[in-house]
Amino acid sequence: MRISSGVKGLDKLMQGGFPEESMSLLYGHPGSGKSTFVLNFINNTLKQKKKVLLILTYEPSLAFRKKMGLYGMNPDDKNLVIIDCYSYAKEEEGYTLKNLSNLNELNMLIKKAIEENNFKKGVVIIDSVSDLLLYNNEKAVYKFLQMLRGKIIALNSIGLIILEEGIHEKTQFFTINYLADATIHMEVMKDKRFIKIERMHNTNHPLNWIEFNITPDARIRVREFFK
Repeated sequence: MRISSGVKGLDKLMQGGFPEESMSLLYGHPGSGKSTFVLNFINNTLKQKKKVLLILTYEPSLAFRKKMGLYGMNPDDKNLVIIDCYSYAKEEEGYTLKNLSNLNELNMLIKKAIEENNFKKGVVIIDSVSDLLLYNNEKAVYKFLQMLRGKIIALNSIGLIILEEGIHEKTQFFTINYLADATIHMEVMKDKRFIKIERMHNTNHPLNWIEFNITPDARIRVREFFK
């Protein structure tokens, strides 16, 4: 079973979407389209009446929901559960991490969110792992990701972790890449955006860069399927 990425052209390249019981890494430089990809993935998953657990580190949960509304998405969908790792002292959601350097607390919040929302066969997203690496010992982050992947598999779900390119040591990237089941790279080259599936378990996919654009309503269109 696979879950659609929310990008029709990319789904065709991935033979239907992200494989169930897997954790994928999405990485790229700022401005390459990662945040828009996440928005599309979340919106499409919610439309399928599946649950989304978003671990948000780079902006407040209310700001993220407002952004969804601006692009015609439903920010109040009950299947969207956010763990706010940005607001710290000010609780904006039912699940707020008070200290980004406390991965044990984050683990407990994830467990609580899963239990209270009867979470299974859904999507778990961390946006982004880069913030976890900035605030924590790298080995602790690797252990956390291993444990999270185990939870995702046990819940028959799909995981997507986001990483900023160019700010981490090569060994950190290689380790996180190793921990994931698939790797997708987004990049801007000569004022155009491109995406490449570098690897994906049990999937016969192309290895070349594929051009895409972002529409004014924050939809992603893969060039090979523009028409």
